[in-house]
Amino acid sequence: MKILIDIGHPSHVHYFRNFIKIMQGKGHEFFITARDKEVAQKLLSAYGIDYTSRGKGKSGIWGKIFYLIKTDMSLFHLAKKINPDILLSCSSAYLAHVSFLLRKPHICIDDTDIAKYEHLMYVPFSDCIISPVGFNKNFGRKHIFIDCTFDLFYLHPKYFTPNPKIKEELGIDGTQKTIFMRFTSMSASHDWGKQKITYEDKLYLINSLKEKYKILISSEDQLPENLLQYKINLRPEMIHDALYFSDLFIGESGSMSTEAAILGTPSVNLAEAALEVGIFKRLIEIGILRIYPDIRTALQEGENMLNNLSYQENFKRIRESFLNKMISPTDFLVWFIENYPESKTIIQNDPNFQYKFK
Repeated sequence: MKILIDIGHPSHVHYFRNFIKIMQGKGHEFFITARDKEVAQKLLSAYGIDYTSRGKGKSGIWGKIFYLIKTDMSLFHLAKKINPDILLSCSSAYLAHVSFLLRKPHICIDDTDIAKYEHLMYVPFSDCIISPVGFNKNFGRKHIFIDCTFDLFYLHPKYFTPNPKIKEELGIDGTQKTIFMRFTSMSASHDWGKQKITYEDKLYLINSLKEKYKILISSEDQLPENLLQYKINLRPEMIHDALYFSDLFIGESGSMSTEAAILGTPSVNLAEAALEVGIFKRLIEIGILRIYPDIRTALQEGENMLNNLSYQENFKRIRESFLNKMISPTDFLVWFIENYPESKTIIQNDPNFQYKFK
């Protein structure tokens, strides 16, 4: 089977890398296209995945429209040459359009229910959409819900083993508790109009914590000179090891806040937009994620999470119970793609069939 995958964000590399490895071992052939966004292409290289670059993308509405047309054309010509059996992506409008033109199935995974622009662009042209339980939208018969978070594509215990060498690299020696902070650019289309935390808020947060805790910062934006001492320079494939061995996560990144929670690191998300996302609501309800857009509340609650032994014990218990109920989305996707389209019918008729893939 020939499979064409489009990568638009670093997280998409993680979603598909174990799937690609397993499927290649079964003899399937892959063709990967990737946007040059953040560390996406570095991750692909680190995991030994060959890819074709589709450029950096554009900002602003007219830039994005121009990039959409250009990318649709280039991916159409590539796909026509490859003649794939299935096109697979995480909410790629480009691949959805190409699949429609070629009359080939486009299977899409999507866990961002607030991405209304992306939904307008890809949903009508896709054959099947796979989302986690808790996703706030329903696209009808083409939409399948699986009981997991997408972090489990790569953080499921079957596929993730933390590397303790990261502690020495980051100077985590146990003398201080470690707080991992992530600041984002908030430039994705589903972030338009959303408030990001200010430099003053970042400074207040760090100054309030730096004397008592070890601070690690990962940032999409350029940090001011007085904060550079806290910036980490890690190989991108090591970031989850750093999250695992931290004692608390605080940041704007939705992806990293849920990753931390799944890894067993108490997590505070600062982004107000996260309150609208279904999977975040689910993690809040069960008690392994908190969202506080107000920086002072986030600071107070974060310190309580760090130092409250009762909270930490309860957090571990709830997390373990949650993970025990979840399926492995990688194992599910391997079965689903290999058996498509029969697999779609099976899951539509018996959603509980997915629990064979724990």
